[in-house]
Amino acid sequence: NDRKSISGYFLKLNSNIVFWRTIKPAVVALSSSEAEYVALSNCIAECLFLKQLLDDIFKFQIKPIIVYEDNQLCIKIANTLETKRSKHIDVKHHFIREYVHNGVIKILYIPTEQQCADILTKALPLPKFQYFRCSLGVIT
Repeated sequence: NDRKSISGYFLKLNSNIVFWRTIKPAVVALSSSEAEYVALSNCIAECLFLKQLLDDIFKFQIKPIIVYEDNQLCIKIANTLETKRSKHIDVKHHFIREYVHNGVIKILYIPTEQQCADILTKALPLPKFQYFRCSLGVIT
């Protein structure tokens, strides 16, 4: 076991999944909140790309982009300038703070029991798997 956590996210546009990714990071995170924050920054980078693409092609404005996160400390790190727990996180991930501050991104808390992205990263009991699968619109 290399102690690297697996992270995953998907992007939805009008309730339809348009992109998904599962990642095993190159480095070991020092905490679960750091791992979540790195995954959040990767997700937000993809969201910003999709936003720009839609704006360039269709002049379709999305503001704010809503991102659901189940780690409350991760949300706090994204919404504040500095915390004792965030000082060791690589600076390249902190770009999200500017987008949150400017209202382009809005990060909302979602309880872990409702975090559908978990279907991408871990084995789930069958009822929970079926619930997430239906919630994502993959099967009815």
